This record gives sequence, structure tokens and C-alpha cells, in this order.
Amino acid sequence: RNGDIRALVGGREYERGSFNRAFAAHRQPGSAFKPFVYAAALAAGFTPASLVDDEPVEVEQGGRIWTPANYGDEYLGRVTMRRALMKSANAATVRVSRAVGEQRVILAAHRNGITSPLSPVPAIALGALEVTPFELVTAYAPFANGGLRVRPRLVRRIERADGSVLWSEEPGAPVPVMDPRDAFQMTSMLRSVVDLGTGTAIRAAGVTQPVAGKTGTTNNG
Repeated sequence: RNGDIRALVGGREYERGSFNRAFAAHRQPGSAFKPFVYAAALAAGFTPASLVDDEPVEVEQGGRIWTPANYGDEYLGRVTMRRALMKSANAATVRVSRAVGEQRVILAAHRNGITSPLSPVPAIALGALEVTPFELVTAYAPFANGGLRVRPRLVRRIERADGSVLWSEEPGAPVPVMDPRDAFQMTSMLRSVVDLGTGTAIRAAGVTQPVAGKTGTTNNG
């Protein structure tokens, strides 16, 4: 909650390469980006109970037609936003993004902590634009923090062997970036993902405590 990083893995083996994927790997987050679409919708006045159509959708982009499909070409019909996120429904998410506007989605993502440039294209709804894992985790924090963005901190202090402090860093002051009510509703929706949606593998693995999260499929880079 104060931005301290508890664990970080940049790669499997340092000897195989020093490239730190957590900080430097720009990859498509895929469906893990969808919470920012729904956060933008909540800020625009939608609620988890707002209804959206999850049916095949066509979007004109640059004179061409983009037809994003759901996994397995299975559609849910008219569903609540909660269920659309819970089941990671692509078509419904694209409709939500189009309804609120891609610029609002970008604003929500940047406000929460995404720093990579994002273009207002329809595919942003499905996480087609690249970010780093570090950015993504940072931008999820306000959901759990009641709408407060925190500054990540890797090192609290450096001490000599005798305990005297050579250097220290105070945690940055949290910055309000979401309405606390929206952050609460977003966390509630993300709990549904784990309890009843695409994230139930966590429960099958034996985790019983409350968990909020989102699945996402990316490329093999």
C-alpha cells in the first residue's frame, strides 16, 4: 500500500542474460489491460450492473473493418459489466471502450501509473499496445488502495555493518487518481474474476483468502 516492492523477478537465470523483463520488456498485456477500460467506464457513470452486449462486433478503423472475436467464438449475449470482465469477454469490452471513448481509457491507464505512450485505437481495449510488467503492477495498485496511486520503492535504506544509515528514501505521498467508490467497485469486479471467472485456477491451487486479479494472454516474446 505504500509502494514498497516485495518481490521482483526479471528473468529465470541471470547467467543466461541480464535483461530485466520486469522493468524493460515492453509486451502486449492482453486482457490484463481490460480493468482500465472498466475503470474508465466506472468514472463515466457506469456501474458493475450496467448492461452491455457481448455479441460479434465490427469496428471501422482506417477504412478497414476490425472484427475482434471472443475466445472460441463463444458469446454471452447481454450481460452486466461485472460478468463481461469476469469472463474476459472481448466483444463486450470493445463495446464498453467505444462507449466511453479510447481517450478516456488512456487517461485512466496513465492516471493509474502506465507511463508508456498509448494510441487511441480500438484495439487498446484488448491490450494490444505494449507496456512493461512494472507499469502494469503499478497501475493496478490504486484499485486496492482506495484510488490512491503510490510511487514504487525498491530500497528503503542502505546501512553500514554497525547499523548507521548511509542512505534512505521516504515513501512518496500517495496521489488520489480514482474515486474511492470506483476503486472499491473495480476491486469487487476483479474478485469475481478469481472466484467465478477466468481466474478460478487460483482457487483450484488451494488459495482461499480474498484475491482480486485479472488473467491476460500475451505473445511469446
